[in-house]
Amino acid sequence: MNKNYPGMNIRIKELRNKKNWRQEDLANNANISLSTIKNIENPEKNPSESTIRKVANSLNTTVDYLKFGKDKEFSDEILEVFSQIPKEKGKLYLEFITKLENLKEN
Repeated sequence: MNKNYPGMNIRIKELRNKKNWRQEDLANNANISLSTIKNIENPEKNPSESTIRKVANSLNTTVDYLKFGKDKEFSDEILEVFSQIPKEKGKLYLEFITKLENLKEN
């Protein structure tokens, strides 16, 4: 199930325009269809996680930035939370997150 990420379409269009790319250029670079890019920027449909990842990679940004409008600050918040977790539990959480990342990549 896809989620709606408010403002993602605007962030994608702004980043695309900064590169002086047309929608066709982004579609080609991300190896997705032009109609998918048009749907994302309009927004007509919610893109899949795989599509968001391809667009983020093509625009040299993070998935978090496209979805939420922030990335480094968000990471800093996560690090702050992790710094307050006891070391033994922190290792378990890190293993869990690593396994989730591996699942997401497959």
